[in-house]
Amino acid sequence: MYHVETPSGNSNKVVLETNAFTRMVKLRLLQLSYVQLNGGYEEFPKGLRWLYWLEFPLDSIPSEFRLESLVVLEMHDSSLRKIWKGTKFLPSLKILDLSGSGILTETGDFSLVPNLERLILEDCVSLVDVHESIGNLEKLVHLNMKTCKNIRKLSKENFYAKITRNSHFIWLL
Repeated sequence: MYHVETPSGNSNKVVLETNAFTRMVKLRLLQLSYVQLNGGYEEFPKGLRWLYWLEFPLDSIPSEFRLESLVVLEMHDSSLRKIWKGTKFLPSLKILDLSGSGILTETGDFSLVPNLERLILEDCVSLVDVHESIGNLEKLVHLNMKTCKNIRKLSKENFYAKITRNSHFIWLL
């Protein structure tokens, strides 16, 4: 573990080696703040159920980052530009919160995230492209897109037709 200098001049960012997680096979909850990881993401515990990572430093979630058991993924104020490339198999994910990810421009494909119930994109002010697969999320009951004013691509016909059956659905712009 060591600190790195950030553009603002402070050294709050901590760098950890991913192999530090290799033997944490029973880890279920992980909270990281201002952390950058060096190494391959395949070292992460495969049974992780909740991941909170403030200021996730990458522009997308790496494909080798195994998150199949994850139920909650919170990445507030991240550096994500696209959530993931292609499709990501997240069969257990119920909550995805990317609040404050100000440079996020596109969501990515939700086709392999069938149990998503809450999608929080509040203050993702650069978000332009919401993948059409959002309309197929049958369990989605909460969508927060407050201050997402730049959205240009959202299949509204497909999306609105499917959400009418969800009586607890919340849409905030």
